[in-house]
Amino acid sequence: MTAPAELLPLLSLSAEPMVAFAAAGDRWRVTAANGPALRLLAVPDTPALEAVLATLAEQSLGRALRSALEAAAEGASAEWPATLVCSGEPVALRVAAAPAPAGQRVARLRDARPSARAAQPGGRDPLTEVLSRRRLVARLEQAVKGAQQGQAVGLVALDLARFGRINDSLGPSAGDALLVTVGRRLTRLVGDAGSVGRLDGDAFAVLLPHLPDGAPGAADALVAWGRRIQARLAEPFAVESHTLALDTHVGLALAPDDARTGRELLRLAEAALAQARRTGVGGGLRLASPLTGHDARARFELETGLRRALAGEEAFYLAFQPQVDREGAVVAFEVLARWRPRDAVDIPPGDFIQLAEEAGLIDALTRRVIDLATAQVAEWTAAGLSGFRVSVNASPSELHRPDFADHFLATCAAAGAPPERFELEVTESAVLRDPAATRRTLATLAAAGVRVALDDFGTGHSSLANLRRLPLHTLKIDRSFVVGVPEDRDNAAICRAVVALGHGLGLEVVAEGVEDVAQRAWLAGLGCDLFQGFGLGRPMTAADAAAWLAARRA
Repeated sequence: MTAPAELLPLLSLSAEPMVAFAAAGDRWRVTAANGPALRLLAVPDTPALEAVLATLAEQSLGRALRSALEAAAEGASAEWPATLVCSGEPVALRVAAAPAPAGQRVARLRDARPSARAAQPGGRDPLTEVLSRRRLVARLEQAVKGAQQGQAVGLVALDLARFGRINDSLGPSAGDALLVTVGRRLTRLVGDAGSVGRLDGDAFAVLLPHLPDGAPGAADALVAWGRRIQARLAEPFAVESHTLALDTHVGLALAPDDARTGRELLRLAEAALAQARRTGVGGGLRLASPLTGHDARARFELETGLRRALAGEEAFYLAFQPQVDREGAVVAFEVLARWRPRDAVDIPPGDFIQLAEEAGLIDALTRRVIDLATAQVAEWTAAGLSGFRVSVNASPSELHRPDFADHFLATCAAAGAPPERFELEVTESAVLRDPAATRRTLATLAAAGVRVALDDFGTGHSSLANLRRLPLHTLKIDRSFVVGVPEDRDNAAICRAVVALGHGLGLEVVAEGVEDVAQRAWLAGLGCDLFQGFGLGRPMTAADAAAWLAARRA
């Protein structure tokens, strides 16, 4: 007899020794066990475990197991003391059992030694040997309280997509082996830059206590770490003669920007992780914001306000961030949405765009931005302000609508804005959802003179085959890869590769997130064509952008 499939994830996700039993006449048969149980009893597999327990039937552990299993059948939940001799030393255990599917029982063997209880709050996870959750929380509290001026504390929470399938198909021992390897990889990757802990099950966390403070530096550095962790865990794992490929979901949070205590930082990172899970099967990444984990009433009020803004009842406007070439000439402005609720300060775009996605308003937001952008370009064109293009972002769902290209061109015509003055930015993930539909839409727009840019290149599952077939003009290096260059050798190597790839395909390459002259000079040395970032020009209102441009051209 084997354990029911729904029971296996429970066993594998527990860090404590757990054994599943089924009644067989007047005795209990072992049907499954997790890795900690096999290691506790020094056996390689379930049959060997059953043989060992048979020899212990009349000893302390055997009697405690029998009592716990029989009590569980009657609905009791007490613990029974037991002693097990390990390596010549007696180990005190507490044994309890609970009902399980298909009439089975699950027994838990808890280490009852005082030293184990004392070590648990400040110790290590018994399976992976990274920090336990309690120890990680303690370090979080210490890091947030002790953060020096000019530094931020970052937390990366992550879990493994489809981990349950691995347990179901390969068994709990393979799942345990995979978790151990994940912990080791994370530890080697992080090194002295931070600490690695296991939150529970297949969820881990990485504490980064020394990030540069201030926006957008800390956020960019944390996102770069999130991407780096995803890339490292995407490399194949060899587990029990199997080669496994993993995707990870990642949630990110910052202190003191998002949280003032370690527990609050962990709560936000886990809430962002939950949002990342909802973005797809794997590879999702979310940065926590003030909206993350908001209570239902507050979110409802914000959503209502966003609906008013999209209907024109509240201040919803555009900001424009310049892109410059190697000589400093302005080649383009990227359109960035801004929302100022009634009697309030601006809501950061990362917050309300996330809210729009979750509330099903992202298509309406995209169309509102297009309406405002085409009207502004028409105004600038009529005023003789030209010689640059305007770059607009398209949501994935809007991009895949069959009428999107026709709607975009019709909006340009109605506003009197030439299509050739626009560039449409699309993301890798949007392209990969429906490559054929995306190609048709972009081909229609390109034929009308609209340029096409691939945004956030390298942050998704890059498909060079799809990249080659798209009517692209521009490739944008994601800001998470620009952080720290040229000192960050990994990011520097990625930038070199993207520039070489873009130029090899005949594309213009834009570097996002450029913060200073040294970064710009180094990227220009690679052959990067255009540059965008706070170090070159912050987002401006339309009036400020026109005045700023006129001053540069004077």
